[in-house]
Amino acid sequence: MPSTFLYSNSAPDMNALEGQLLAADRAGYIVDLRQAFWECAPPSLSALERPQLRALVQRTGPGDVVVAMHLSCLGRSVRDILSTIMKFRKVGVALHCVQLGRANLAQKSPPAAVIMLRAIAALDEATRSERMRASAAKAKARGKRQATGPPSHAYKNAAASHLAHAGERHVGERNGPAF
Repeated sequence: MPSTFLYSNSAPDMNALEGQLLAADRAGYIVDLRQAFWECAPPSLSALERPQLRALVQRTGPGDVVVAMHLSCLGRSVRDILSTIMKFRKVGVALHCVQLGRANLAQKSPPAAVIMLRAIAALDEATRSERMRASAAKAKARGKRQATGPPSHAYKNAAASHLAHAGERHVGERNGPAF
């Protein structure tokens, strides 16, 4: 039998969660407290890395409904939110955000809110690429060397070896393995 779940990444305590359950109820979603998943994961953590959201995805199945109070609960960025929406769509779970209204964000034909999020993501990508090109052109004009990526393994090994010989005995433990 399909169930309705609540997910919150913004309720700092049980009282706040109960307030969100009441707000979901006023919005037309009846959620049992046992079907509420909440956490206060840092905003830097992508949605699908959050333990309670991962547990919710595993617990839900086709026909279930997930309600989030705020769009920010679904991800740390527009791309992350779209990824969360796609994850629930693949599982066959309806995803609603009270902040955006009654539309199922995970339905096959995307509602206006998802179309807008996709447009914003495309705009963000285009402007980011343009900013990177402009920054590279300015640096080149000033004669600055452009970064080409992370240091090579040989460089890391040489640096670790140098530190080890200089008395630093636990480079691997403190900074991770020097491949």
